[in-house]
Amino acid sequence: MDTFPHPVLTVIIGQPTPQALQVLKSELVANAMSVPSTRGGGNHGHLCLILPPDELTIITAEPFEVPVHPGPPPNHGAATNAQIHAADTAYSYLIAEAKEYTSTRNALRALILAAVDADYYNILKDPTFGYANVTPLDILEHLQTTYGRITAKHLEKNREALKATWNPDDAIATLWTRIRDCKAFAARSAEPISDSTAMLLTLEALTASGVMAPYINEWRRRDPAEQSYTNFVAHFTRANKVRVDELTTLTAGFHSANLAVPAPAPQPRPAPAQITTAAGIKLYYCWTHGLGRNVDHTSHNCKNPAPGHQTTATITNIMGGNN
Repeated sequence: MDTFPHPVLTVIIGQPTPQALQVLKSELVANAMSVPSTRGGGNHGHLCLILPPDELTIITAEPFEVPVHPGPPPNHGAATNAQIHAADTAYSYLIAEAKEYTSTRNALRALILAAVDADYYNILKDPTFGYANVTPLDILEHLQTTYGRITAKHLEKNREALKATWNPDDAIATLWTRIRDCKAFAARSAEPISDSTAMLLTLEALTASGVMAPYINEWRRRDPAEQSYTNFVAHFTRANKVRVDELTTLTAGFHSANLAVPAPAPQPRPAPAQITTAAGIKLYYCWTHGLGRNVDHTSHNCKNPAPGHQTTATITNIMGGNN
């Protein structure tokens, strides 16, 4: 089997770490399950090639019996035509199953060998047969045992990722993905992250973004009984949509004003020009990204400029920038 119905790996981890191995395993699981099999209950494809038996039995209702080559074709003897047809059909099915299993095993193994630097698994290589007799699960268990142990340092780094500043130019869904991944990583340790801790650390990320202050205050004023993680995600997803809609309306108005008023000559290295809305919200302009509330994100100091970015563009002279 050369390809999978599911996309192949999107990550190349190089040096294995607990976080990288978690991502690798997740993608391998998706690939293994995308190749169907009627064994093991018929709902999890070839997951047996990635998960050890103790993990697999938690998921599947039935054990996965590895298909083996049935040997030479059946000897029909004095069988009837119907019996011959049935025996040949069964034999062909077993042959196909064994080939599917073998090709899937080989393809998954190749994905792992390509994603991880060889220095970290070449101890498994046989001088004669190479990795031919090494299963994908053999390699994963070796990597996990040797390089996947979660330490206090890994857990602290994981918690820091939860409160890392969220870039308002990104979809807020990226924040929810980050929380999911951080919680999933911590769940593998003796110190899982609770919903309340995840929300507390994420509020730091939202505060640091400089655009969510009114909505953070709204959240904190809610009844504690309503401050569930599900409501947390819904509240800030809705709040960010309101924020983006407001910016769209404001920038449309400023663009119209710029068409009617001659633009002043640009000044070198301008201070962050600001405007204040009727609600007292201060906004700053970036040629690439438009209006925002972050004083440190202007045309002059944008960290992710688009091609043709004008560092001297301001609210009153957008110089053809984001409107």
